[in-house]
Amino acid sequence: MASKVLRFTIALASLLLVLGTNAVAAKKPNIVFIITDDQDLHLNSLDHMPLVQKYLTNEGTLYKKHYCTVALCCPSRVNLWTGKAAHNTNVTDVSPPYGGYPKFVARGYNTDYLPVWLQNAGYNTYYTGKLFNSHTVLNYNSPVAGGFNGSDFLLDPFTYQYYNAATSRNGEAPVGYPGQYSPDLIAKKAFGFLEDAIAEKSPFFLVAAPVAPHSNVEWPSLHFSEPRYAPRHAHLFKDYKIPRTKNFNPDKPSGANWIAKLPQLNDTVIEYNDEFQRARLRALQSVDELVEGVVERLSKAGILDNTYIFYTTDNGYHISQHRMHPGKTCAYETDINIPLIVRGPNIPKNKVLSAVTSHTDLAPTIMKIAGQELREDFDGLPIPFSKDEDKKIEHVNVEYWGRGIPEGKYGLEGGVFKNIYVNNTYKALRLIGEDYSLYYSNDPDQLHNLAASSPLPQSFSTKILGRSISEIITRLDALLLVLKSCKGVTCTHPWKVLHPRGDIVGLKAALSTKLDVFYEAQPKVSFSKCELGYIVESEGPQIGFAFGTNEAIHLEYYIRTTMASEATQDPFPGGPIFRVTNTKRHNSGKGIRANRALPAGFRVLTEKPIFSTDTTFLTEQASGQRERAVASQLQGIPKAAKDVINKMNNHYPYTDTEQFAAYESTPVTGTIKTHAIPFTVDELGERADWIGIFPTISWINHSCHPNVQQSWNSALKAVTLHTIRDVEEDEELTISYIPGGRINTSYLYNVFNFRCSCTWCMLPDEDRQHSDRNRFRISSLRQRLPEEKIIPAALKIAHELVDLLEEEGMMDFNLGRTYLHCFEMLCKESEEERAKVFAIMAYQVLEICEGLDSTNIAEIKQGLELLTGDE
Repeated sequence: MASKVLRFTIALASLLLVLGTNAVAAKKPNIVFIITDDQDLHLNSLDHMPLVQKYLTNEGTLYKKHYCTVALCCPSRVNLWTGKAAHNTNVTDVSPPYGGYPKFVARGYNTDYLPVWLQNAGYNTYYTGKLFNSHTVLNYNSPVAGGFNGSDFLLDPFTYQYYNAATSRNGEAPVGYPGQYSPDLIAKKAFGFLEDAIAEKSPFFLVAAPVAPHSNVEWPSLHFSEPRYAPRHAHLFKDYKIPRTKNFNPDKPSGANWIAKLPQLNDTVIEYNDEFQRARLRALQSVDELVEGVVERLSKAGILDNTYIFYTTDNGYHISQHRMHPGKTCAYETDINIPLIVRGPNIPKNKVLSAVTSHTDLAPTIMKIAGQELREDFDGLPIPFSKDEDKKIEHVNVEYWGRGIPEGKYGLEGGVFKNIYVNNTYKALRLIGEDYSLYYSNDPDQLHNLAASSPLPQSFSTKILGRSISEIITRLDALLLVLKSCKGVTCTHPWKVLHPRGDIVGLKAALSTKLDVFYEAQPKVSFSKCELGYIVESEGPQIGFAFGTNEAIHLEYYIRTTMASEATQDPFPGGPIFRVTNTKRHNSGKGIRANRALPAGFRVLTEKPIFSTDTTFLTEQASGQRERAVASQLQGIPKAAKDVINKMNNHYPYTDTEQFAAYESTPVTGTIKTHAIPFTVDELGERADWIGIFPTISWINHSCHPNVQQSWNSALKAVTLHTIRDVEEDEELTISYIPGGRINTSYLYNVFNFRCSCTWCMLPDEDRQHSDRNRFRISSLRQRLPEEKIIPAALKIAHELVDLLEEEGMMDFNLGRTYLHCFEMLCKESEEERAKVFAIMAYQVLEICEGLDSTNIAEIKQGLELLTGDE
């Protein structure tokens, strides 16, 4: 018995020993994060940091395709610490109103970012050095930066003064360090926090953020000069020169916008720039020593093997490339392709990984290391630690708002504000695959712009993956349209937004010729205005079409299906929400029916016109002039679009009768007149009535009591269709061809050559005449309402107008815009309470008729903000 007890005791002891060993191994790893300021990759700064190479590169993995998504300090750091794209954080500058620490706090991130999440995960957290710009000696404690057990932050306006730093420790009053070298000071503080962390025996997260090699910035002159370095490093790199790559001060202008206008740098400036970069390399030597100090202390404590060390920077840097003075803020590789080195448990040693990663991925990566679930609102994914983990992500979303700011003696020659380039706002896409490496922007490029309107000779015959540049661009633009306003999974898997079935996952697959028309029809990336910050109303189109969904029933549908016969089967798996079918109405032979029940307010379709013109075009010009003008415009549209028009029928036969004499020899005009759909463009305060030919909308028949409303969407630069009442399955979708919804059978016959047979027109004569009188009155009141300036009288008109609209069942934009006019009128008189009531009613109606992204909805929101002072 004793023997059995002994064996059990030994076995139990062995089991406890194993469990204990596993418990030690399972202890959460520590994380040290070293982030420099403005460090380059493409000027080879890492090659001049021997201790980084010894302790990190040789013992870990270098990510050669790592990118920042904003080439500016503060927004890049906020992107890094939140895992969200800059257009989602809306911290886009280094100072208010668009950025800086105050904007970070105002957006609610001070209690909801990586260090806070790590504290909740059981980590002790420490930070020393630069956190954000505009984190100052005045606002350091309003509030204190959240999420840290220990902190010692550099504070403006002393952050970039290498020998006059000021810091706040744990929220206490700022302390100045005149005469002390700032990177050495931060190293000393980092070592102190590291010792505190080791002593606590808990997993820790430590950030060391020296300002090297950022320019030295004097206050209040804001003069950006070469960085200062410690005297012990003054003898280094005296023979160094910036690599003379092809884009180094090129003989011919390169790039776009203000960069293309830069003069070539002279020898004096080049010599100065070489010395500027030597100063940057010398400043980095203190950081090099910091890395050694961190590794040695971790090793001495016996925890190096259970610690991840990240080394990176906030953004890159250019000096002389593309004729530019020292600086950042551009989307060139010099500015956005930046150092990232990681060493730690299970990280391959002395490896270079070509996986495409970005700063947006680092917060998810660290959360994964800490054993935490990834947040749904992350715009990035954990980076792969080996080739086996590489998920072949090919894209990086790059964006910037505001100014281009040169630095250095000659960059700021004549004053700090003389050479600032205001128009530097852009959206860009970096796409990297095994057979391609592309940069696409609405303000391109690197050196050779293959998309230029006046292309260089080599771009005429250039092909990528067997397709022409123009065919490549349609794909890149569509992908950028997704990424410019993406959130969460749409940032990490943008191709799935365009192709929800998941069968297209990269550029190669998207280049199928079967998708040419689909991509050609997409809205194009553009800005309506270049702002200094992220203002969505100025960001141009926000969404495109998704292949195979109701939003994609556009040109693609009609190129892929036979328009001469009834579409009895859906062209895509899952099917569109409507179908083109034969009808007996209006002698058109075609119409559109719902494939399933649709609720009121459902966006049926978004579509751009193939051809559009002012409504006066078909009435004020002679038929011959019209025909020639139309034929000329049609020359500039894609062949597929011409085919759509050519397949449309013509209600104006070529006869010798007086009625049709004007249309002899004018077949194109006759087709346009037959299928033109009216819509009103309301942009920049100007309203204009237009007509257009649409691949889908033009097949929708008229009704004097329609169930669908067409409206121009300024953000999408397209017409949208929304159901304005519930639609039953198999019910025909109809719109009104008559402005204001008036019933006028003679108007329909004279203009569109058909007699309406809708339920309203089939009413008994007495009822129809009563309805006609109501609608004429509606039209009259709509004209009178904007002219009436006395509020009680205007509200009386609006009241009568609303009653008539409800009696006629016209719960459409006429009703919404009546409420909107009352709201705007009361806003001008600052009658806040009554204005709010009309705003709510207008919002409810227009949301159904036009969608939440309509111009009118935007006006309501803006008006309420101005009225109440709320955002």
